[in-house]
Amino acid sequence: MGDDAGNIAERFKSLDFTYEKSGDEVYLSQERYKTHVDSQGQIVGKIKGKDLYYYSYRNKFVPGDYELTEEDKQAEESGELVFSYGTDEVEIMTVQTLSWSDGDMHYSLMQMDGKLSREELIRMAEE
Repeated sequence: MGDDAGNIAERFKSLDFTYEKSGDEVYLSQERYKTHVDSQGQIVGKIKGKDLYYYSYRNKFVPGDYELTEEDKQAEESGELVFSYGTDEVEIMTVQTLSWSDGDMHYSLMQMDGKLSREELIRMAEE
């Protein structure tokens, strides 16, 4: 990670996995860094004394030249939708993330439009 002038603020390592079963995918991310980053979401449990944070939102993926409609603007302002730019087609998905940290090791499980419940993600993390 660096600043606008190109100075290195911190070096970090990461490893990402994709688990797929019956067409359903879950992404596991493991990162090592020392910078403090506030966790998003609500605490839903613990793993070995470490808080588990769960966060879910609806994401509307749109092309880079997409212009928000009035309905889009209202949905964004109310927090109903989060917009991501750069896709070929407009698509709305529910994104859910479960994250936790152990010292400078940070983990997250993420699923986009998947079948797993929050409780199933928690059980995966506990394994």
